[in-house]
Amino acid sequence: MRRLATVALVVLLFMSVAGLMTPQPLKAAKVGIGILIDLSHGQTVGGVVEMMKMVPEANWVVLLSSEADLATLPDYVKNNAEIRYGGFTSTTLRDVDMVIIGQALRLVTPEEISALVSWFGSTPKAIWVAGDSDYPAQGNEIAQQVVNMVAEAVGSHLRIDYVAVDDTISNAKATYRVVGIVDPDPEVAELGYGVEVALFHGPGPLAAVLDNGTWVNPIKVKIPNVYIVARTTEGGKINEYQPSAPGAPGMIHQLYSPGDTGVFPLLAVEILPNGNRIIVSGESPYGGYQSGLTYVYYGVVMQGMRLFRNLVLWATRYYGELLAYKELLEGKEILMNVTEAIQYLRSNLEQLSSSVSSLSSSVNSLSSSVSGLSNTVSSIQNTVTSIQGTLSNVGNRVTTLEDTASKLDSRVSSLEGAATNITTSLALGGVALVLALISLALAFMKKK
Repeated sequence: MRRLATVALVVLLFMSVAGLMTPQPLKAAKVGIGILIDLSHGQTVGGVVEMMKMVPEANWVVLLSSEADLATLPDYVKNNAEIRYGGFTSTTLRDVDMVIIGQALRLVTPEEISALVSWFGSTPKAIWVAGDSDYPAQGNEIAQQVVNMVAEAVGSHLRIDYVAVDDTISNAKATYRVVGIVDPDPEVAELGYGVEVALFHGPGPLAAVLDNGTWVNPIKVKIPNVYIVARTTEGGKINEYQPSAPGAPGMIHQLYSPGDTGVFPLLAVEILPNGNRIIVSGESPYGGYQSGLTYVYYGVVMQGMRLFRNLVLWATRYYGELLAYKELLEGKEILMNVTEAIQYLRSNLEQLSSSVSSLSSSVNSLSSSVSGLSNTVSSIQNTVTSIQGTLSNVGNRVTTLEDTASKLDSRVSSLEGAATNITTSLALGGVALVLALISLALAFMKKK
């Protein structure tokens, strides 16, 4: 028995070692972009096939509420997408990079919201949640509610108001068939690659919520990391068709009032603090009355398919051909900056040329003045030379005068001596004359 036990133990050890030495299959990372299209909340399939064709790089997942809905799918979808069932759970969201929630007809549950938030907590992840207007064709405003529930749960500032927006200028032969202007903010300019307009059939207008809870139009009030992609023209007009649900309080407008006119946002994106991205649109790329990917509608040609691809490439950060377009835009911006710099330099050069011309005139004038001054200086120099000559003559004359004065001084000295003798003689004569007169006077007195 002991021998059998020993043999059995050896065999087990050998098998264990052999098992360890056998190569184990490695779990390879997924290759394509995992994109889930939600059809589990009452959405229809219009536009889904075109969406899948526009992003062939994706691993498409279609979420149905139950197997009974499988019959509603076109064969292309069945053959090219993985089908999952139920609502949003950690299982149905497995290996998914982007979730697209089209115009919902049923509310998402708190459990689904929790699953979405948990899934969205890792990176890189993206969500596109689309709404509708409050036109009562569907009998409710659930699409708007779902947009706002999901956006708020993942920390986005974007919202959709519970009204409708028409466009009296850009439309497909009816103001509610809005032909949205695709004019992205500069920070996301690449989203406009190959796109001018796209269909927003009966859309709701977007809004944004500030941190203090105030609703604003994000076209007028800029919010960091929130960017407008599509909008109405100045012919935008607000209508409210369903201010209250039948028999119950309704979803009253939060920002836009019936009759408001102007430019309103139809599609916007936001980059969240963790780098994840959310797209919010007032109409849906699939389902609804008419898909946003529609090519021609009432004779109007649009580029909704191209816009859809751009948004998916941007949201998943795959970028693809947008990288080249982004580089082209950056090159264009550099060229514009260079052009502006050249224009600035040209303007400065013209000003400098004008200044040089003015300075040249001043130099010519100064040159003339200098020439005149030079002549004056020459004249002064000649005058000085003449004065110097005159001074030299005066000096000679002074010398002569000094000699003459010296001679005169000698003569004066001799004359002074002679004058002294004459004065003395005159004085003695005067005394004699006085004495004579005295004698005559005395003699005259005696005769009397």
